[in-house]
Amino acid sequence: MNLITFDKTTKRPVTRDSKPFITVSKNGKFNFSQGARRLLGLNDGDRAILHQDAVFRSDWYMEITRNENGYKIVLGKTDTRFTCTRIAVEIFKSIGRQPQKMSFPIASRQSLVGNMHLWVIETKKPL
Repeated sequence: MNLITFDKTTKRPVTRDSKPFITVSKNGKFNFSQGARRLLGLNDGDRAILHQDAVFRSDWYMEITRNENGYKIVLGKTDTRFTCTRIAVEIFKSIGRQPQKMSFPIASRQSLVGNMHLWVIETKKPL
């Protein structure tokens, strides 16, 4: 018989491979996953501006900026977030869902929309 031993000396560090997504709650809290925080390269002083396609209303885009008109992103030890109830309600309305708590993937590359490079929030593929 060949045994595999598990004790303190054989412990391996746990690594989490977090996918880039954003969780939106009905109270307007937008939480970024650790993968999203890395992908977007978020730093102190960053702000988020969200954009909705006027024709395809369920298409949403995010801009990370230093513009004072953006929503301040709070970089906590355990979470990264910003808050805006109005945008959360609009997102849920645009996808035909009652306000609740849902997570949406963030595209792995920016898309050129008009003359802006924006991150796609994949609202058609909730997690």
